[in-house]
Amino acid sequence: MPRNVLIISVSGGSVYNTTDDASHSLLANGAHALAVNPFAIQSVAAFRNLWYVDGTNYKYVVGDTATVKDWEADMEDGTALPSDNDPVAATSSSSSEAAGANKARLIDIYRGRIVLAGTVNDPQNWHMLKVDNPLNNDVSPPQLEDTRAVSGNNSRVGLCPDAITGIIPWSDDTLFFGCDHSIWMMRGDPASGGSLDRLSNQTGMAWGRAWCQDPRQIVYFFGSSGIFRMSSNGQMDNLTKNRLDKFIESVDLTRDHIQMQWNRVQKQCHIFITKTLSISSSSSENISSSSSNLIPLTMAATETTHLVWDERTDSFWFDQYPVPFGPVSSWVYDADNPEDRKVLIGCWDGRLRKLDKDAVNDDTYKISTHVDYPPINLGGLSSDTMMSKIYNVMSAQSNEVSVEIRTGTSAEVALASSPVYTGQWAGASTLNVIRQRIKGNTVVLRITHAIKDQRWAVEKIERETQLAHLTR
Repeated sequence: MPRNVLIISVSGGSVYNTTDDASHSLLANGAHALAVNPFAIQSVAAFRNLWYVDGTNYKYVVGDTATVKDWEADMEDGTALPSDNDPVAATSSSSSEAAGANKARLIDIYRGRIVLAGTVNDPQNWHMLKVDNPLNNDVSPPQLEDTRAVSGNNSRVGLCPDAITGIIPWSDDTLFFGCDHSIWMMRGDPASGGSLDRLSNQTGMAWGRAWCQDPRQIVYFFGSSGIFRMSSNGQMDNLTKNRLDKFIESVDLTRDHIQMQWNRVQKQCHIFITKTLSISSSSSENISSSSSNLIPLTMAATETTHLVWDERTDSFWFDQYPVPFGPVSSWVYDADNPEDRKVLIGCWDGRLRKLDKDAVNDDTYKISTHVDYPPINLGGLSSDTMMSKIYNVMSAQSNEVSVEIRTGTSAEVALASSPVYTGQWAGASTLNVIRQRIKGNTVVLRITHAIKDQRWAVEKIERETQLAHLTR
């Protein structure tokens, strides 16, 4: 039986129902329900509802009626949701919450419990609501059942010693807390004999949902020293070490908004790194998803460079979108129709877009691409490389591409130099041959394409090279 799926979006603090044709309708009680700053908003789908936090509000969308309700007002037995009530803290909201009330900014679900964290003046604390009941936060009921609500400051498990920056529910028995400069693992239920152990003090995790999980339940996260792959036992591998060190160092985690999504169709991990100038944008939510961040950022004046890691080739690719795209938020839309199982992005211009491997343009914007093949250096530092011929066949469906060859005393110099050869390679399975002697210590081949509504693919490349005389 088909599911009833809602796509819920937030723009300017108001909550909308978004249909497949990209039309938006304001939900009942949805006007100005949440913070204007989209990077402050997170949500999680549970028990047929969508539960929201933004640091100043607690709201939830009732899935059956598409109505926004006040989560705090509906709490049972006089219990309250986490708040440190600091009047000094600055907020960014157009709603009528109590001034200065710092509330949770992180949310997820673990063992049937809504998990909250990220209050400004209590950053090491975590809170888990009653099992199967997000409207109950009674940590001291008359009968201390294992299903009761529990927090770090009133449990034997204790607080995270480090400030919590992300919540990763790996399974029903394991939850990871990403922190400012460490990673912690919770095993079991903290109300019935659970434990909290440090996995690493060598890296922390970027704020919010700077993580994703593949179908094998392997977790990928953006750490303070690289992008990591983490298995269920906590073993971590730095995928970017010695490959993208300079790029990772250039990411400012006090300013840049990190999101990660796993693309099941293409077996890729998308690492969205959004820089930003004025808060006038949207964030998108699926009834089974959420978006995140802590501090207000600003829309960049130029395209932001994102990353894509391809599992099949263990390779990273740089990716850029037009400035209005952002993305501000992202999620995997797990639809019933295979054609609709896409990574969705909420954009600065208020639109909701999807990543489509078959698209030949970026929503009317042309797609510019280039690939640099591995540098050719046959003789190390002492000899030059002589390239005499290059043979190429493009795929049968490929369009024409441009070709450049660059040389230099090293790969870095070659990539930064002007091309010594430029030409075109015909598509549609045509045999292309470059018959020109090209010499240099290091030789680099680049293929480029920037024509709208076209695609290209290489079938095969062969070359004839040999050592030349000693480099002087």
